[in-house]
Amino acid sequence: MNDILSEKRITKKISNLEELNEELHCDDWETLLLGRSAEDMWNEFSSKLNSLTEEHTHTKTSIEYPSKPWIDNEVTLPSVQDSHGKLCIDHNQSVEVFASVFASSFSVEPDGPLPRITSSRSPVELRTISFSADDIEEHLLHLKTSSTPGPDGPTAFVLNN
Repeated sequence: MNDILSEKRITKKISNLEELNEELHCDDWETLLLGRSAEDMWNEFSSKLNSLTEEHTHTKTSIEYPSKPWIDNEVTLPSVQDSHGKLCIDHNQSVEVFASVFASSFSVEPDGPLPRITSSRSPVELRTISFSADDIEEHLLHLKTSSTPGPDGPTAFVLNN
């Protein structure tokens, strides 16, 4: 009875990337993207990829019981030393040590108004950056397939194939 009350439901999304990849290869991308700007091409590809990802993704719910019979002792943290090398006696002292170390890693921000920039903008202009499809393909082939997707959504596995 106690285990039932302490159960934890976990929902996972599972995608069939092989089927998704097959469907992506079925489209005639050259015809579909012909004459479009880079942004329009990306939007079309991203839209197609998102719809296929939803189509080939299902959710699976499982139940996990967090109370493990082999763990019966309280888990403790190792002792923390303060700046003088003394061990912290209680959690409040440990928290203060962590807070001071964290705070010391940041610079102090100015309280008043920021100074005005008096120099004019730089006369240097950016040059056109050019790269070929082979350059892009070379970089995509070296992505780690175990890495998480970027903010635009596609995983390294999808981009690699």
